[in-house]
Amino acid sequence: NTTIAPHIYTAYFNGVNAYVEIPHSDVLIPAYELTVIAWVNSLNPDRDAKIVGKSPAGSGYVVGQQSYKLYPEVWDTTGARYSFQAGYIPAGSWTMLAVTWKTGGNFSGYVNAGLVYSGAASQNPIGYTTNPFRIGVAPWDPSRFPFYGYISAVYLYSRALTDSEIQQLYSSNVLNASGLVLFIDP
Repeated sequence: NTTIAPHIYTAYFNGVNAYVEIPHSDVLIPAYELTVIAWVNSLNPDRDAKIVGKSPAGSGYVVGQQSYKLYPEVWDTTGARYSFQAGYIPAGSWTMLAVTWKTGGNFSGYVNAGLVYSGAASQNPIGYTTNPFRIGVAPWDPSRFPFYGYISAVYLYSRALTDSEIQQLYSSNVLNASGLVLFIDP
């Protein structure tokens, strides 16, 4: 939907210094499985920008965009970085981005519930961090990689949602609470 936000509240991120910060909690850094979902309306998806994450760059995770593509990064407990750029994020249109990770399984990305990438995840857990969870900027430095546009909802799960669960969330906007550790409508 290009005219109405998928949720009641929408936060504007000015591409300079606007962000949301949630203090560290262990539930925000799942070790073995993870799903991050964000509804975004990017006004400049060509820009390298971070949408949501919890990372000092070297552990944890971040979901971003670059060159009109979904661009997530996950670091495991050895510091190995897993990343891809895939899909297409249109400018000025509401888009659901989703990333799933299952240690020893797959690392996958979705744009509007369509699978755009699936590859091997590490055999090691996601690297632990006490950094805050940040929306709209790089989680390691709020002055880096600011997002320009609107974010309407962010979901964080401690499990990897299935393709059908992601499709259901996209098509019906029904919240699946199993494993949900954070839902924020900034």
